[in-house]
Amino acid sequence: MSAFNRLSHQTTAGFCTLLLFFTIVLGGCSTTPTIKTPSMGDLPSYAHIAQVINARADHLPSLWARTEVGFGYIDEDGKRRRDQGEGHLQYAAPDRIAVRIGKLGDTYFYLGCNAQAFFWIDLYENSEAWIGRHDELISEYSIGPVHPRDLIQLLGVTRIPDKAPANIQGPIWTKDQQIQLDLPTPRGYRRLVLDPARLEPSRVALLDESGAVLSQSELFGYGNVPIKGSGDISPRVPNRIEVTVPDQEAEIRLRLHGTEIRPINKRAFDFDALRRAYRVKVVHMLDELQ
Repeated sequence: MSAFNRLSHQTTAGFCTLLLFFTIVLGGCSTTPTIKTPSMGDLPSYAHIAQVINARADHLPSLWARTEVGFGYIDEDGKRRRDQGEGHLQYAAPDRIAVRIGKLGDTYFYLGCNAQAFFWIDLYENSEAWIGRHDELISEYSIGPVHPRDLIQLLGVTRIPDKAPANIQGPIWTKDQQIQLDLPTPRGYRRLVLDPARLEPSRVALLDESGAVLSQSELFGYGNVPIKGSGDISPRVPNRIEVTVPDQEAEIRLRLHGTEIRPINKRAFDFDALRRAYRVKVVHMLDELQ
């Protein structure tokens, strides 16, 4: 049984009220004519792509947004559970994220990570939490509907290497005339599919060494986020993020509202501080669940 299913079994009652099934249509019409792949000379260079992506990421040291959140997953009985909530997303580059989920001002779930650890807090019924260290992460470990550190990459707002890594795939044209770029990661590689006009990610996938999808996102509705006191600098971020985790048959959908670049309180990513603030009664160490 995967770690996500173990955690899901332990927190079924809570998840049952906060899971929203949604369908992401990834295919196209079978009658779409074949698009002739342009020559490599028509593609922007890796150096140019990196310059554009990294300049945008450098203007996004942090993000804060109100969120509408939906979850979907298959429970232990083989039934799909669904519900939705609201809350906040907080991100601090390069490795911290927190998503608070609740209703009517109450916090039900809290998903997050910092540089050392990742965690999931369930406050709906049992007031318990799970925490694990990044350096102890094994391939089957998942927590909540998506691993928090993966979620950072799936937002499409992070840097890429300034210089092209050795043996990378791309940039190449896709059949739908977007630009695909594969970059190495500790578990395999990250695939970026970019809009050629703005070089903004429209899709991000994290794959293992064999090419199997670990998690993937579709990014929609890019909008400008003004930076106070910076004149015309106004980087664009997606306002809708739809994530799937095929192996877990899990999904998460985020809609962002009122997105701002603002300083984020470190307590948002501090598990010990959160555990005390939310009066968590039971803490499960994931390395002890193996």
